[in-house]
Amino acid sequence: MAAPAVTRTMQLTYGTFVVGGTTRYQITGSTQLREEFGVGSFSFNLLVQEDDEGEFQTRCNEIEDEFTKRRQRVLLEIDGNTHKDWNPATNTGFNSAAHVAKQGTPGADSGLSRLYSITITVEIPAADNDARQDSQITVEYDEARRRTITIEGVYTANVSPLRSATEQYAAVITAYATSVLTGVDAVAKFELIGERTKRDDQDKGLDFMRRFHEVIANQSQANLDEANVVEHTLQITQNIPQPGDSGGGGVKRLELFTVSWNCWVDKENTTDLKTLWTGTIRDHIKEEFISRYAPTQFAITDENVALIPSANQISATMQIMAAIDPTDVIESIVTSRIVENSGHVFTGAWSGGLFDKYADQGHGARRRFGIRAVRVLGSLKPKQRIGKGGGTLFGVEFKGGAAIEADGDGVRVEADPALGDFGIGGGGAPQSGWIMTDNDSAATVKHLGQPNGDQIMVTDLVEQTIEEWVEAPGGSGQQADFGVSFTGASN
Repeated sequence: MAAPAVTRTMQLTYGTFVVGGTTRYQITGSTQLREEFGVGSFSFNLLVQEDDEGEFQTRCNEIEDEFTKRRQRVLLEIDGNTHKDWNPATNTGFNSAAHVAKQGTPGADSGLSRLYSITITVEIPAADNDARQDSQITVEYDEARRRTITIEGVYTANVSPLRSATEQYAAVITAYATSVLTGVDAVAKFELIGERTKRDDQDKGLDFMRRFHEVIANQSQANLDEANVVEHTLQITQNIPQPGDSGGGGVKRLELFTVSWNCWVDKENTTDLKTLWTGTIRDHIKEEFISRYAPTQFAITDENVALIPSANQISATMQIMAAIDPTDVIESIVTSRIVENSGHVFTGAWSGGLFDKYADQGHGARRRFGIRAVRVLGSLKPKQRIGKGGGTLFGVEFKGGAAIEADGDGVRVEADPALGDFGIGGGGAPQSGWIMTDNDSAATVKHLGQPNGDQIMVTDLVEQTIEEWVEAPGGSGQQADFGVSFTGASN
């Protein structure tokens, strides 16, 4: 036979289990209700008694089972009015847990009665700061004093408007992060480079972390912080080649640059990596190069672009050739060469040997070749005539050899008074010395760099003079230079 129910003014509903009120489970003695930031609790004593041992055991089991459940609604009513409602459905309280204990109270515990001490705890949402329970801000400086700002904290589900913790975080984090960054530095630009969230399986509480990096160099021509570009690096490596040139200090080589770019691309904004590269980043790299080195001319001679869709990333390398404070001559080689021919004349002899020959002494020859190969900025024409003596090309001095004009058809060679005016037609008898016999000039125009882009026009100019050494005739039987007789017999 069940014990009679005793009506109480206080009734507690834990999930679907009801105690107090008109139930057989009597709330007795004092109760304790506590609330503090983020946490609430309700403690009470519950008496159960029956006059049947089997029924008594059933009631005890029921209490112990029900108050070991968690994540239940906690509804406390007094005289039929709601006194406290911690309801996960409305986010007023969540992640509840109960603790039940039989204390062994004298006078209450017997064979058919038992007094339980029960405490229920719940998490309650933050009532202010947009349901943000806690947050910490860390500011770090690297070796360049570039700042990294980390924001960490906890958001709970929200009551009004009704939102899960994830929904609440998404709705308010941007404004909160902006206020933090402005508080650190209202002028500087920061970009989001990392984010982490961790929520409970009921989506009532969410731990978060957001990391921001200070942007100190433009990510596009228009913006310091380009919305699509994340955590970029731009590296420009300058190479000034000096392999050695003729012509003194007036030759200045084109400088070589390797430009490397890496960035991630925010996939929430775009995954069209090719358009971002061709429409924004590529021009930005060129403008950065121009603004930092101020070349008079430049050309992109090699471009290697890696578009990485799986990571939404762009990695690129450019090779740039540029004229930085140039002279017009950018490469120069001057070569002098003397070739001598002994003048021997060989006549084959049919005397049994394959290589049998008669050797007679003929007229020897000594020739001097002057070769000048230069690369200049712009376009040049080859020369018709090249004069003797030292020459100047765009301010670069060339000692000895043939002279060269800056452009046009060159100069006509006149007879050298020092050698005698032998002119044209033959029969002249010059003094000993060098006489120019041939000259040639070749100009090859090239365009360095990519078609339909920035290019450098250069001319490869190669010029050569040929001179022959002559001596005034010395008479029959005289010994010529080098100890060679011109009257020797055939061998």
